[in-house]
Amino acid sequence: AILKKVLAVDRRYSAVEIFGGAPFARMDIFEIIRKIPSSFDINIHSNARVFAYPGLARELKGYNIACVKVAVFSLDKHRYEAVTGVAGSFVQAMAGVKNLCAAGIPVGVAIPAAEARGNWRALVSLGVSSISVYTVAKRQPLPDCALCFGRKIETMKLLWLRS
Repeated sequence: AILKKVLAVDRRYSAVEIFGGAPFARMDIFEIIRKIPSSFDINIHSNARVFAYPGLARELKGYNIACVKVAVFSLDKHRYEAVTGVAGSFVQAMAGVKNLCAAGIPVGVAIPAAEARGNWRALVSLGVSSISVYTVAKRQPLPDCALCFGRKIETMKLLWLRS
């Protein structure tokens, strides 16, 4: 059923987002990705844990992947695993991010503003290509912002220089 949707995708679009649960738990995920026309950018939402296995990250490099988008709940192991409820998930996710970057696949990370403050340098050192900072406050939330390295690194430095 998913392959039919992929093949019927409207050519007016320029990107395909793959998300929902754990896409790489599907046995046919590479077949699905392979069927997406090369004119499309492919963005994959993942917790990155499966990419703790470097071979899988290298295999993904052979496809038209524009970005793997990873939610990082915290850069503190205990807080991260309190959210996921899975022991060892922090180490796996960080290894996955590192392996994706090492394979040359652009990685975008989404992280809560409270966790990013003062910690974004750790993400930069992993090699991520962008960081999206979001707020979870209920009172007067800050506007969301996406900060891409290269053009906007100075903006990022200014935002967290005092951390």
